[in-house]
Amino acid sequence: MTRYHAAWWLLGAHAQTLWGKLVRREPEQPTARERWITPDGDFLDIHRLTGASNKPRLLVLHGLEGTIRSQYAQKLLGEARKRGWSADMLIFRSCSPEMNLTRRFYHSGETSDLRFVIDRIVEENPHQPLLLAGVSLGGNVLLKYPKSKLLPQYQFRSIWRAPRTTLTEASRVFIRGILSSHSNKKL
Repeated sequence: MTRYHAAWWLLGAHAQTLWGKLVRREPEQPTARERWITPDGDFLDIHRLTGASNKPRLLVLHGLEGTIRSQYAQKLLGEARKRGWSADMLIFRSCSPEMNLTRRFYHSGETSDLRFVIDRIVEENPHQPLLLAGVSLGGNVLLKYPKSKLLPQYQFRSIWRAPRTTLTEASRVFIRGILSSHSNKKL
């Protein structure tokens, strides 16, 4: 496995993030949004890209507060389209344009919505191999998903990408940032 090295002139994580966001724009893929009603009476938005039925299908799980407009999502969907694959992107609860109906939100350990989406995709496309791609928080959800719940005859492959940190470490940095931003203010 090759080790990632940022361009020498992109100093720091902020510059690397902004470069990707502002300069490397991906073309928007022609997806159709569907709203699926969940077993608990809420909804999930699924963005669907049509491809050949005899080729694999890709399911993309986004990162924290990601959307269909996220650059990595458009890149993954674009790569699927180039290959003639069908693709779906699950928009986690509370990340759709409209707020969800229940008080339940997504988090790094919640996999029942993923199970619901996979079950429906498998039911609709029983002969299409399913590939799963999770980015950041979506990668964590993918890793926690109990693979034993998949149909035995179904082909399942996954790939994930997440920062080299733990949720505990990230939470500490986040809290430190909040505390330091309020330390010079009167509360």
